[in-house]
Amino acid sequence: MAGMGNRPAGMSNRTRMGRRRPPAADRRTRPPQADQEAGAKPVRHLIAVRHAKSSWSDHSALDHDRPLNARGRRAAPAVAAALREAGHVPDLVHSSTSARTRETWKLMAPVFADEPAPAFADEPSPAFAHEPEARFHAELYLASIEAILEIVAATPLEVETLMVLGHNPSIFQLASGLSRRGDEDERRTLSRGMPTGAAAVIALDGDEWIDAARGGELVKLILPRRLEDS
Repeated sequence: MAGMGNRPAGMSNRTRMGRRRPPAADRRTRPPQADQEAGAKPVRHLIAVRHAKSSWSDHSALDHDRPLNARGRRAAPAVAAALREAGHVPDLVHSSTSARTRETWKLMAPVFADEPAPAFADEPSPAFAHEPEARFHAELYLASIEAILEIVAATPLEVETLMVLGHNPSIFQLASGLSRRGDEDERRTLSRGMPTGAAAVIALDGDEWIDAARGGELVKLILPRRLEDS
């Protein structure tokens, strides 16, 4: 995939936030890396999510402003529940500013609502104390893969599980391009496309978010149609 081999310009600018993240054992839902040996560097998990299915009923609406349809509103919390059940709870979310990505996250967030606030939050509000922080980026609307990787690279090092919520084709390029290893059947399924509402979880090889372009292992692929059939 073009652009994945080398770090895009600007990726060397990292932001670090002041406080240390509490031990994984202190979190109510233990992520997959919680049982690593003491002192080992955490495995960073990136969750690539395409917005849930949107509505085309209002033909006068700008593409940026289209809401979810009924199917999308059902799928978003179901996908979040499947992520949580698998132990993949985001510490931080980078999302597009579009109406459909905002609504997707609004429906997903309550599923993660009893997670404690990460210690790197400077002054968590009562609402923030109960769900992951979401940061909305105009650059993630119709983003290039390079733009997504720049935002990922600037993620605080205290974050161990990051969700990127966006649009095709770039969210598909992110998920498929970073999935260098993993179950062959699942990787083949992912290579066919990233349907609305889908989530791909990649265990990254790099120690820091700036190394995300190196890719890693596809450890979970969640498709809304599978949840409907189950």
